[in-house]
Amino acid sequence: MDLQRAPRAQRSPVRASANVRGPLRSDNLSAVLAACRDALGIVALPRYVAAESLRTDEVVKLLKNFAQPDQELHAAFPSPKRVPAKVLAFVSFAQGRFADGCWSARSSDHK
Repeated sequence: MDLQRAPRAQRSPVRASANVRGPLRSDNLSAVLAACRDALGIVALPRYVAAESLRTDEVVKLLKNFAQPDQELHAAFPSPKRVPAKVLAFVSFAQGRFADGCWSARSSDHK
């Protein structure tokens, strides 16, 4: 079975880990991406963070047969009865923006 083409539900999860050490540590995804573009090392980033750099070939995808864990986005607010219009507008925007699969692989990401 071709793991790249198999639906995620049919893939057998294979876990792998590596001890990583180096001079740079950050919890800021933009900083990590910038370091990668400056050839300071390899990184593990969500596709939505690296998509533009992948499209412009500033970075390349390694380990193409490995997928990162799924991610979820939740909107939390105190009461569904009194949700401000701007919060409802944002939730509606996010549902539309992320429903199209922007978190999943696109053909331009597999160069």
